[in-house]
Amino acid sequence: MPAHCCRSVAGAATARAFNWPGGAKAAINLTYDDAIDSQLDHALPALNKYGLKGTFNLVLSSQPLARRMDEWRRAAEQGHELANHTLFHQCSHSAPGHEWVTADNDLDHISATALAAQIRLANVMLHAIDGRSERTFALPCGDLLAAGTP
Repeated sequence: MPAHCCRSVAGAATARAFNWPGGAKAAINLTYDDAIDSQLDHALPALNKYGLKGTFNLVLSSQPLARRMDEWRRAAEQGHELANHTLFHQCSHSAPGHEWVTADNDLDHISATALAAQIRLANVMLHAIDGRSERTFALPCGDLLAAGTP
């Protein structure tokens, strides 16, 4: 993981003490990417059955999201997070193993400014779904550059 990506848990703990709710010693974050049907059909019912919450990184242009909008709204109402995974799930075609990336979704040819505007628009769209104004963002494919710019 790149050093500029994240703060270490140990470093954060020295800055300020944190007490886990209910005396817990740790937490697990269950995340699901891309807003696919199986998440609504299988993952969400399983999470709800066991009283667990998940983070669903939604691609806002996905057909399953458009087709099943009411179910995604219910998921948010049940306490699951709807997170930003961009409008189009653009990835770098030049990255190893990314030969599948199509020209119209090639992050190598989209400016960082344009991508940032898309991410802001995705936040507006997510707000229209769940009414929340703060959310997580997940990088598609873990790519850190748009047209070579961070």
